[in-house]
Amino acid sequence: MHEPERPPRSRAQLLWRSPVGALALGKIFSTLAVWTTNIAAAILVYDLTGSALLVGLVSAAQFLPQLVLTPFSGALADRSDRLLQVIVGTAVTAMGSVLLVTWGLTIGFTRTADAGAAIAAAGLVGTGFSIAGPATSSLLPSLVRRNELADAIALSSLPIIIARAIGPAIGALSFLTFGATATFALASLLHLGFIATLLVLRYRVSLPERAAQTGDRRIRAGLAYLRSSPRTILTLIGVGTIGIGVDPVTTLMPALAAALTQPSQFVGSLASSFGVGATIGFLVLSRVRLEVGIDRLGSIGLAMMGGGLAVAAVSGIPRLTLLAVAVSGGGMTFSLNSFTTLVQTQVPDALRGRVMALWAMAFLGTRPLTSTTTGWITDLTSVRVALATSATLVLIGAFATRGSRLAAARVASGAPDPDATPDVQHEEPDDAADDERRS
Repeated sequence: MHEPERPPRSRAQLLWRSPVGALALGKIFSTLAVWTTNIAAAILVYDLTGSALLVGLVSAAQFLPQLVLTPFSGALADRSDRLLQVIVGTAVTAMGSVLLVTWGLTIGFTRTADAGAAIAAAGLVGTGFSIAGPATSSLLPSLVRRNELADAIALSSLPIIIARAIGPAIGALSFLTFGATATFALASLLHLGFIATLLVLRYRVSLPERAAQTGDRRIRAGLAYLRSSPRTILTLIGVGTIGIGVDPVTTLMPALAAALTQPSQFVGSLASSFGVGATIGFLVLSRVRLEVGIDRLGSIGLAMMGGGLAVAAVSGIPRLTLLAVAVSGGGMTFSLNSFTTLVQTQVPDALRGRVMALWAMAFLGTRPLTSTTTGWITDLTSVRVALATSATLVLIGAFATRGSRLAAARVASGAPDPDATPDVQHEEPDDAADDERRS
């Protein structure tokens, strides 16, 4: 007889008494490193060239590998050691910061052509993300019980939120105080901190046995799954829309600070305000999710993102612009938790790596086109027109993924209701295994 499901642990218990907390701590190091590098590289390239398009090329180089490599790494995550794959991907990501440190120490950042080093380093970072991303997403459900997944996903987004809140400010302050090379060296050390955390987890955590892979192991099996799950298609559209709304926080902030006649330090303030808003969103996430339901939460978050960008596009007041960007950050937290939970609660574990690879392609793969397009629009017209364009696309995405459509697609496909009891197909750990996995 099937035993009744045990009650879920609280967020505090997941954070302090499960591997989710250790993984989140390590991801804070790595994501801080990425945001420190991103903002420092954006300021550096804009100072060297004065071109928002070239700043956009840095983002494009970082996210273009997602479109090429992520499907293969997702298939690999379904048949190999997922934790080892995360370690290898993180090491490749760290090489991007190491390249910039080496360039700064040997050549320096004084010429327009030196912007090419930042673009090349961004390509390495993107390659590392492509390797590690699907494995990281696929690993999470095996660390928690089925009814804990929504909160575990929220906690896994905490590093992104914290890094967005303080990473840009750290990057901008370090760049202006100590210079580009020292800033990239700091990012390298933070990446090494994450690698050390992963190695400790690999030694101390006992993961549940995974079922033998007996089905189709090809990449296209993930695409075949999408054809049978219209709700998953809608959630991936929502995730792609989040990517469109997030990109201006990196690509357009130097140009927006200049349009507001603010100093370079204001670039960090703009990006950090997005993170502050995302943090506030995290703090109220559970209550809002309970009030509106997870099907509606995603489109509400996208509407907040699009509305915030729209206000930033027309505002000429720095403080109002900071507030608008913060609202957009809160919307990111809501929409990202909603769409990710909806995907994870339905996909079979045997296909999890490949479907989460499509998730990564939707979230990050849109950004090469978005960053270059908005950068080109900024150079051709103005940053305000570029922001308004991004806001319009995000609001269209909010309408396309509205809660009524998601709920209807769930009912049509016979999928479980995530607001009731999540149905995640993985081996549920027992109490002894929980003790072994504490970090």
